Amino acid sequence: MIGTEPFLDVVLKRFDAPDETRVFEKGRFEIIRVGGMTIGRATYEPGWKWSVHVGAKLGQAMCEVAHVGMVVSGSATAAMRDGRVIEMKSGDTFYIAPGHDSWVVSDEPYVSLHFIGADEYARKEVGSRSASISFVGVDHVQLAAPPGCEIEARRFFGELLGLEELPKPTPLAVRGGLWFRCGAHQIHIGIESDFRAAKKAHPALRLRDEAAIETLKERLKAGGVVTRDDYEIQDAARFFAEDPWGNRLEFVASKSAR
Repeated sequence: MIGTEPFLDVVLKRFDAPDETRVFEKGRFEIIRVGGMTIGRATYEPGWKWSVHVGAKLGQAMCEVAHVGMVVSGSATAAMRDGRVIEMKSGDTFYIAPGHDSWVVSDEPYVSLHFIGADEYARKEVGSRSASISFVGVDHVQLAAPPGCEIEARRFFGELLGLEELPKPTPLAVRGGLWFRCGAHQIHIGIESDFRAAKKAHPALRLRDEAAIETLKERLKAGGVVTRDDYEIQDAARFFAEDPWGNRLEFVASKSAR
């Protein structure tokens, strides 16, 4: 004991005795809360489909919760809004962006653990009049660019920043521009015919650590990009730069312990 508060350094919980269980047709989602995290275990029977057995009762055609987890047994799909269908099998670790359907494809129950998204998933009150609005994060940030920007965008965001280019849905691809993955989020480069660079409003892209900040800074300088250090926030390593069209960008990481 320290004062009057118990000192706990080990907390054990099991899904056999969950803190909460959300039950729906052909499936259930068990939740435990431990160490400041909410962890879920999904169990779906063969024939289960999110849009039919969960989404229909919530008034949603697709799940708008992002998931990070691991498949324990069985197999199921992640069917994305843009038409891609990815199968997940036992042993796979996954990230699934908001805007997807899912269904079991194996003849055995599908079981997966969820480390991100468990709190929001399959909540009974979602879609009801009394529900409070609950945001789960930022899906994407859009930067404007002039027509014909794609070559410069691929060089800057793809080659210099090292971001993965994502396929745009067919109805949007004809408008031009590009999409890139940035960690668990996305950066969209959108075409604006009457383009004007954003000199104040800007996204801040977080890097892993201070060493990554320095490596990126040197890479940008070698690529002809002007960077500007900023020391106003003492516990952050950060600098500013501009994309090829003059939009302001910030790059930030936590400072290493001294």
